[in-house]
Amino acid sequence: MRVKSFVFVTTVCLLCTGVLAAQSFEKVPEAKQAAPATAVPAGVSGKIAMINVQVALLNTQEGKKGVQDFQARFRPQQIELESLRKEVSEYQARLRAGARTLSPDAQAEIQREIDKRVKKGRRLEEDLQEESQLAQNELLNRISVKIKPIIDQYAKQNNLILILPISQQTLPIYVAPGVDITGEIVKLYDQANPVAVATSSN
Repeated sequence: MRVKSFVFVTTVCLLCTGVLAAQSFEKVPEAKQAAPATAVPAGVSGKIAMINVQVALLNTQEGKKGVQDFQARFRPQQIELESLRKEVSEYQARLRAGARTLSPDAQAEIQREIDKRVKKGRRLEEDLQEESQLAQNELLNRISVKIKPIIDQYAKQNNLILILPISQQTLPIYVAPGVDITGEIVKLYDQANPVAVATSSN
């Protein structure tokens, strides 16, 4: 009997987490502190800056805490997926090892066990992807609402006439020192929205 091959795809959120979902939170670069934005060519009254909004949102204290909460919240589902993946692998090994010695009925029974776990794993994976994406969107939307006025105020105080969005997929060829204000916005956000640190009680 031919062995069916299947590999569960571990869900990573995203912005996607790290442990979850669609983008890996753990792979989000650290935001760097920026000097005042660099002036544009003569004749233009003001300066131009750039910001990686996604990096800014996830590097705030609130964003980092949200990632930690996701990891704790969805860890049980991740453990279950890992267990199912291991069981599928073990059954597939048994099926390969007994290809010439197991009866057709025995092989069919093992294949049914594989199919059952594959089906369960896919369903669990889909549910986890959907739940983690919803949770991530809620976190990012909540922070976005509060970070917008901070960016506006920073632009006015630093005479910025334009702030361009950048991302890991659309990085500019060259950025002069001080143009990327991502780190400075994160710093200002954390000052305005401190996150309470949980302490253990005796």
